[in-house]
Amino acid sequence: MVVRIICAWILLFGSCAAIAENFFDQGGFVSLVSDNRAHKVGDTLTVIIVESTKAESRAGTGSETSIDVAANVITTSDREKFGLGYDRDSADDANTKREGKFKGQLAVRVDGMDEHGMLYVTGEQLLLINGEEQRIALTGYIRPIDVRDDNTVLSSRVTDARIEFNGNGVVNDGQSPGIFSRIFSWFGL
Repeated sequence: MVVRIICAWILLFGSCAAIAENFFDQGGFVSLVSDNRAHKVGDTLTVIIVESTKAESRAGTGSETSIDVAANVITTSDREKFGLGYDRDSADDANTKREGKFKGQLAVRVDGMDEHGMLYVTGEQLLLINGEEQRIALTGYIRPIDVRDDNTVLSSRVTDARIEFNGNGVVNDGQSPGIFSRIFSWFGL
């Protein structure tokens, strides 16, 4: 009843100017039910790097050669035997093994999209730990369907993946052979 009286009062004795403001910012709007996975250029996502490689190569060669020559000479006084022989055995075996494991996470950015809708991603991370510089870099293509709900993708799902993990510093320098080791190796020593 009070509301009707106030409305009647406003209509009879004065006009009110109504001012409306738009609080909706279309540029910054994010829907609560939208898909927050990366799907366009400029979006970011996290690649979970779980790589394990193991390679083994084995080669073996073998050869055997045997040559025997024998002669008998009979004389009136005695019987003489002469012989000449040659034996050669050779067996070589070579074995090469290499194993590598790497686990980590890397945030990457969608830098492009190919004609099939695959996302081209690139990312790099540089860490400095106790004077050692560690660099992790990744490039490759990702299908949008492989991006999980939490905006992550496994490295095994990255097509044409190029994953680099390089170090530079005292520990890395200690892994390189010295000049004398290289010279002796060159001479086969």
